[in-house]
Amino acid sequence: PTPYRSEIGNPELLLVAAGRELAGATPESEWQALWKSSGQRGKAPKPDPLQQELAERKAWRKHQSFKVLVLGLTAGLRRGEIDRLQWSQVDLQKQNPMISILPTDCFEPKAKSSGEIPIDEEMAELLRQWKRESTDRFVVGGVEPIVNTDRLHYRADRAHKEAISWLRTKGVTT
Repeated sequence: PTPYRSEIGNPELLLVAAGRELAGATPESEWQALWKSSGQRGKAPKPDPLQQELAERKAWRKHQSFKVLVLGLTAGLRRGEIDRLQWSQVDLQKQNPMISILPTDCFEPKAKSSGEIPIDEEMAELLRQWKRESTDRFVVGGVEPIVNTDRLHYRADRAHKEAISWLRTKGVTT
């Protein structure tokens, strides 16, 4: 049981749009968007190294935002669970793939949140792809977590904010 009740009518449509707009982002498409947002017209010229790096970071952040949305909408994970989810908690080898929400070195789940969450084969395949591409211990890329702090700290805060901002453009307000 959870006190949160989703008001999202059709999460599948959101995921399809997110796949196209977030997971499909490339440095080239992000450079084009940056060029147009600066009031320029026509095809953008080749970016200089600094502009290229900015476009690459924007595309990477959109990919991380897509992960945030997928984990939230398909597995029902909370923001903190998504933020601190490590590859060691994702079992893709089993007949029935699972995500385990258990205490780790940097995360303590809410009392009623601990346990295993079964995931379907489509999500398992997506996670396999992300794992092949990952060089991090966390599923969603970001900075190393701050430990021993009383403040709430999200290590992948930019990806979470990007996902929230994207959801707002789709009419999701809660």
